[in-house]
Amino acid sequence: MDPALLLLPLLVALSIFQGAAQPSSPIPSPMPTAARDFLEAHNQARAAVGVGPLKWSEMLANATSRLVRYQRNKMGCQFANLSNSVYGGNQLWASGMAVTPRMVVDHWVEEKIYYNHTDNSCVPNHQCGVYTQGRAHIREAVCSFRLLCEMGSRDLNANEI
Repeated sequence: MDPALLLLPLLVALSIFQGAAQPSSPIPSPMPTAARDFLEAHNQARAAVGVGPLKWSEMLANATSRLVRYQRNKMGCQFANLSNSVYGGNQLWASGMAVTPRMVVDHWVEEKIYYNHTDNSCVPNHQCGVYTQGRAHIREAVCSFRLLCEMGSRDLNANEI
């Protein structure tokens, strides 16, 4: 099997309303370049529609890392089921091509044309949940990851949480 890059930009968003406290660390670890690029792309997209910026969370990065490894090792790189999660999430398929954090965010923002800003809904017969997640007003933290999966010719996915 040929190795294929599975971009799992797991954007972990912590809801302000869930009251989860961020542990403070005396010396923050440096944010990986891809994570910084992902955060910057998200914050630029959010600023364009008047939504405040996200922050990096080491706590969520650790939780996301565990989920990403589980999805790769135990679930064959399938999408994560986040229906019972306290985190919001988006997912994206990538087919063995190099996908930058900017490309991922731009893909998610494409759903903007189906979003009704007046009542925070999608226009009939279209989906815009990915866009709605990315612009949510209640998010405060973010993290991202990339993994390598060997999947042969099968399409690969990218997850955002």
